[in-house]
Amino acid sequence: MLRKNMFTKNVVTMFIIILSSSWMVLGDIMNMAHKKTEKNQEKLKKKCKENDKIEKMVQLKPKGMGLYRVSTSKQKKGTSPDIQKQWAVRRAKDLDVDLRDELSIFDGISGVIFLKKYEKEIIQNITEKGVKYIFIYDWNRFTRKLTPGSDVLDKIIAAGGSVVTPSEIIDKSSNLFMPQMHMAFSQYQRDSIVNNGRSGQISRLKEGKYPFRFLPIGVKRDENDKIYFDHSFDVLIQYIYNTYYQTKTDFVTIASTCNKQYDKLLEKPLSASQVKGILTNPIYIGFVLYESVRYGKDGNSTIPNPRLIAVTNDIFDNVQKKIKENMKNRNKYETPLKDVLSEPIETYGFDVVLNNLDDMIIIRCNKCKKTDLYHVGGDVVSGHFLPKYQCKNCPHQFRFPSVTQLKNLRCVDPRRCPRCGSADDFTVTRSVLSDYFQVICNKCKYTWLAPVTDGKFKKLFDQQQDEEK
Repeated sequence: MLRKNMFTKNVVTMFIIILSSSWMVLGDIMNMAHKKTEKNQEKLKKKCKENDKIEKMVQLKPKGMGLYRVSTSKQKKGTSPDIQKQWAVRRAKDLDVDLRDELSIFDGISGVIFLKKYEKEIIQNITEKGVKYIFIYDWNRFTRKLTPGSDVLDKIIAAGGSVVTPSEIIDKSSNLFMPQMHMAFSQYQRDSIVNNGRSGQISRLKEGKYPFRFLPIGVKRDENDKIYFDHSFDVLIQYIYNTYYQTKTDFVTIASTCNKQYDKLLEKPLSASQVKGILTNPIYIGFVLYESVRYGKDGNSTIPNPRLIAVTNDIFDNVQKKIKENMKNRNKYETPLKDVLSEPIETYGFDVVLNNLDDMIIIRCNKCKKTDLYHVGGDVVSGHFLPKYQCKNCPHQFRFPSVTQLKNLRCVDPRRCPRCGSADDFTVTRSVLSDYFQVICNKCKYTWLAPVTDGKFKKLFDQQQDEEK
């Protein structure tokens, strides 16, 4: 009995010893696992901190945008888009700049038009999106005209941006003499290219060829690429000239009649502007009008080609006289719109008058002078909606006021710049005359005097004085 009890005690003791040791081992394992997780958490925290630092470093990098331009979108040699972009990426890396693709601009477009099209977008990216650097591979990629190029460069610097080229960085502290010299040379290069191209076109015209894209109506090319008048169009051209000269029919009516009578002869319906072009183009009396006349350049304006004669010189000259007389008679009794509305604009302001034109004046058709009109939509020009009208008497459509009339009306408003029509962005100071402010337009730098009683300029003057204090 005693032996059994001793055995049981020993078994229990051994079981307790084994159990306690196993708990100790398990505790050690748990401690080790806990320490490992703590180490892993510390490593993760360190990595997160490093990532945050990297993100902050990226965020702290100044933003940049590239201006990549080629004359045509297919250009591959020389200053191709890829070469310009590769240079910009390398230069941005050297300067530690974050070059943003979504802000960069590429276009296959003329250097004269490029800045006109993208000037606002460039300045907005600087002022609103925080772009600091503008990357330009060459000044001839930026512009081909000195004056507009210098103006945009001034605006970029004034907005807080800098221009990066392969040789320098232009900012507020830079002397702009060399950039302007580069832009002047770019303009010289362009003028040389244009003049060479024009001399080549003139030589082709003298050979009897036509180097321009669209041929006038009735003019064809033979197997040697030389132009001639297709006499199957005699009926159409003679009808247009005789009808306009012998009757009081306008361009619109002549075009609609030709489209009905000569639809098999015409590839596309004639428009009123095409009829006027036929009546004024000396190609139909055997003289090719060269493009230099349109640009006001000196030199050969017309080149003779007897294969193009379709009408006589007498009828052509008589038609030109009648067109001039009709234009004079059309404008003879019309009072300029700005003279009619100058008093209401000075009293109520430009915007009020523009929005209530229907109630202030009688709107007439430009062609037939009838007042029976209806709306056919409109366009937004310079932030203003200009309605379009169609005459019920004739199919003529026109915009009223026109873009030219809009500019003239804006300049009548005494609260706007008399030169550019700007409604804001002025610097107002005291003038020598105590009853007037001196107002400077910051857009075109025009200066004029405004009475101190004018609420708009008085408010601007007070604001600018407070800012100076």
